[in-house]
Amino acid sequence: AEAAARRDSVRAVRLDSAAHHLYAAAQAAEDSATFYHHQSHAQTSNPDTAALRRFFADYAR
Repeated sequence: AEAAARRDSVRAVRLDSAAHHLYAAAQAAEDSATFYHHQSHAQTSNPDTAALRRFFADYAR
């Protein structure tokens, strides 16, 4: 019984460790996905905004 309890304890520690690693990996993946999303959004919207401003600046003259 003591050996079984020790085995279960070791297994629980391993599962907990694996869960922490998976959680950290998921957080890193989510962070990089968010970063790329913001970066791609900025790349598409900034030139468009600049072009629109130039267009309306010419219009306003």
